Amino acid sequence: MTLKSVALILALLAGSDCWKNTLTRQQEKSGTASENTKAVTFEVTSRGEIKDQNSIRFSITSYLASNGVGLTVVHTQFLNAVAAKDYFRVMAEKATKIVERTTKTDKNGGVVGERAELILLTDQSKEEIRAILWTSDRDLYEIKSNSPGTNLKLERYLLRPQSSHDL
Repeated sequence: MTLKSVALILALLAGSDCWKNTLTRQQEKSGTASENTKAVTFEVTSRGEIKDQNSIRFSITSYLASNGVGLTVVHTQFLNAVAAKDYFRVMAEKATKIVERTTKTDKNGGVVGERAELILLTDQSKEEIRAILWTSDRDLYEIKSNSPGTNLKLERYLLRPQSSHDL
């Protein structure tokens, strides 16, 4: 585990958004149309657990995309789908802007939850971060980075039926 990964985990454990400062200026400029056409691979850089202000435990996984974007995925499983949806709504209400909000469907088109693309404002630096938040039955997931295009690619990668990765 690198020093940067340890610093990221410690910052998240402290409830801080200073992990954002580990991203480069190149990453902040991503999200362009040309980025959305390039093949991107993902490498897990660290894993851990955090608790939010309500003592809800989340697993956290940090990724580095081959385009240089750092991403963070948080996941938790609630006792039931209603609790996951309630927490989804609370998190979505904290967004600066909801870019898109839809139902989340499975491969057969059945509704399994909700999904939203959000713009969040960091606590310390007041800079915008892009996020994808979704529920799938009793699970809640969130992907954060400065790149909406790379967020979408990681979401597709994580939801591939043949993938053997951990969230």
